[in-house]
Amino acid sequence: MAQIEICPKFEKCPIYNREVSLLSEKTLEIYRRNYCMAGRENYTKCKRYIVAERIGKPAPVNILPNSTLTVEQIIEMMQKEENNEN
Repeated sequence: MAQIEICPKFEKCPIYNREVSLLSEKTLEIYRRNYCMAGRENYTKCKRYIVAERIGKPAPVNILPNSTLTVEQIIEMMQKEENNEN
């Protein structure tokens, strides 16, 4: 039996590490099972993963794997926040 590949970004992922306090443990487990631990085909659909791959930075904690925002919207939001900090 082949081993399922886990997302390579799991070590720093707030979803995988259960660091998102607004979500129930059950909801976090569903995300982990459907994205983080479901093989490359599924974790590469995660908005958090896609954003991190594109810009080299983790997505904000409030971005969920199945966010309704597009990746472009998430990146734009991050850039605006970064510009406001400077």
